[in-house]
Amino acid sequence: MSTVREFGAVGDGRADDTEAVRHAIAQGDGTVRFPKGTYRLTATVLIDLASAGRIALAGEQGVAKIVMAGPGPAFHFKGTHDKSAAPDGFRPQVWQRERMPTVSGLEIEGAHADADGLLFEGVMQPTITGVLIRESRTPIRFVGRSRNVLIDHCHLFHNRGIGIHFDAVNLHQIIVSASHISYCRLGGIRIDGACEVRNFQITGCDIEYNNFRSHPDVGAADEPTAEVFLDARKGTIREGTITGCTLQATDSENGRTCGCSDRPTASRAPRACGRSRATSSAASATTCISTASPACRSPATFSTADIDVTCSSSVARTSRSPATASATTRTTPLSSCERASASWIRRRSQSAESCCATPQPASTPSRLKVPASGWPLLN
Repeated sequence: MSTVREFGAVGDGRADDTEAVRHAIAQGDGTVRFPKGTYRLTATVLIDLASAGRIALAGEQGVAKIVMAGPGPAFHFKGTHDKSAAPDGFRPQVWQRERMPTVSGLEIEGAHADADGLLFEGVMQPTITGVLIRESRTPIRFVGRSRNVLIDHCHLFHNRGIGIHFDAVNLHQIIVSASHISYCRLGGIRIDGACEVRNFQITGCDIEYNNFRSHPDVGAADEPTAEVFLDARKGTIREGTITGCTLQATDSENGRTCGCSDRPTASRAPRACGRSRATSSAASATTCISTASPACRSPATFSTADIDVTCSSSVARTSRSPATASATTRTTPLSSCERASASWIRRRSQSAESCCATPQPASTPSRLKVPASGWPLLN
């Protein structure tokens, strides 16, 4: 194990430690440790796994900080994996030299308008644990083909872009667990673009207030965002679960908890298919869940049987009685977002009452029973 200080890093927050960190990665023994200190980078540190070999960046937990003072990601992990995760899908190069690039125990703070956190491309078994990223543009971003992603016990806080962005990826086996993603201007977790995504789990996370309201100083318009945004219009998203998470969105026309819609642009607001609505409690919010709609998917690319949304809020965030929910079907008031998008999401959960719309008076006659087979598409 080598430390960046052995290669000339100062760690005082003022000196430019970019070259020292690059040398530590290129000439170290595979595990590069960041002792207590603030390490200032002014350019991206590219980690070419084919030449650098198996690598782990390990910070002294809670006291090792990276300040990204230039544009782009602080660290860019680039591998050569271009096949599957099956035994015959590993080339010797990937298995012997590139697998499981790891980042742990680091804080990354953006100090540039275009600063990002971590970028991964063509990697096998990337593992990100115990990492705090804040004040950046995009904290964690994946592009291209990767397999077996683990993001665990991370805190992504007050960033200007998307907390975790799977951008036009070919990616199977994703686990995002026990992480806190909040106050990111363009959303919490997003999968979009020309993607092929299978076998994803989002579990035990707290994902909240990821929208433009968290960045009033930027002067942003009311851009459509979501805590979890799945966009399969240009690709496929299959075999996923969202379970045991606390998802909370502000009460705004374009704020959603789970949604699939047109990609946000500055000039065109997409059709919403999961608008959030606040409950009577100022400290709580329950939302309409919608991961797909006829406006943003086709039957060949997005199936109700593939996505199992099990959304559960804490007791403090819902006043709906569990007695009103069934293990296989449930009834909810006919919501505006369901009418607008003809949502057909399969909703199945022992705690599905936490995902219901705001409870309506008992006299409300319009109620909707969700069939176990999901909603049919409407022309």
